[in-house]
Amino acid sequence: MPDSERRTNSRKPVPRTAMLAHATGHRFCQVHDISLSGAMLEIGWGVLTHDVPVQLMIDLPNGAGAKAYSLPATVARVSRNGTAIKFMGLDSESHHALSSFLSSH
Repeated sequence: MPDSERRTNSRKPVPRTAMLAHATGHRFCQVHDISLSGAMLEIGWGVLTHDVPVQLMIDLPNGAGAKAYSLPATVARVSRNGTAIKFMGLDSESHHALSSFLSSH
């Protein structure tokens, strides 16, 4: 089954830089697209493996400015196209900020 059929939320292209935290440290990554359920990242080949817990730290609009949000996730897939992460247990503020961001883009 193609990946697009397994997604519960459609991803929106959002090229931007974010920080990814994982057990071995922190690193900048490029966010290619994002949805309420996850994101596709470019972080380099072989950095992470399937099911590894991570935190995506990304700036999202918040009122008149922006705020850094830390979105808990796990690595869902690693491929030549990038590293897909699945968000796990977003708090209500993060969920609302991400939802608002997606609806405005």
